[in-house]
Amino acid sequence: MTNISFSLFKNFGHHLKNAMACKSLIKRFSFLKSRKQWVKGFCFFVIVFALMAFLKEHVCLLYSTTASLPHRTFLKLKQMNPQKGDYTCFDSPWYGGSVVKKIVGVAGDSISYDHEGNLWLKTLWIGRQLKVGLPKKKSKDGRPLTPIKPGVIPKGMVFVMGDHERSFDSRYEEMGLIPEHALQGRVIALL
Repeated sequence: MTNISFSLFKNFGHHLKNAMACKSLIKRFSFLKSRKQWVKGFCFFVIVFALMAFLKEHVCLLYSTTASLPHRTFLKLKQMNPQKGDYTCFDSPWYGGSVVKKIVGVAGDSISYDHEGNLWLKTLWIGRQLKVGLPKKKSKDGRPLTPIKPGVIPKGMVFVMGDHERSFDSRYEEMGLIPEHALQGRVIALL
């Protein structure tokens, strides 16, 4: 008999704690006094939750740690197809992760060098326009770099670049031209 009464008392104490916790929770939401306010609060919660789920699928914030671009913070719009002149993002085995670069050449643009070794895309002198100079022989960490071969950018490929002279980009065979299907959307510079 004592075991049964102790068990009942123990359960009663557990239920009392739960009731007090509910009462505390109700006090926190005391600003929701009417049914209309509860419905508004619930609808607001559902809208915010749905918006967060939508943004997760379509938008992403990126931060660049390199000096190859004038900006450091970017907004990636995953569902937008980037065009020539836009920033984009793609995975690079050289870096071991995602990189942000600007699309400066598309299918049909010619890649050539002049007698001084300056790189030209169509009629754009890359060294003067982007102030990147001649292609480098080695990367910052000492790996050899091979300048991209002259030719025409084939269909389905893009030529990407950074704005810094030490930027590792499509000027080098090690990165090369990037397939359009590898682009992860349009990227907009924020800061």
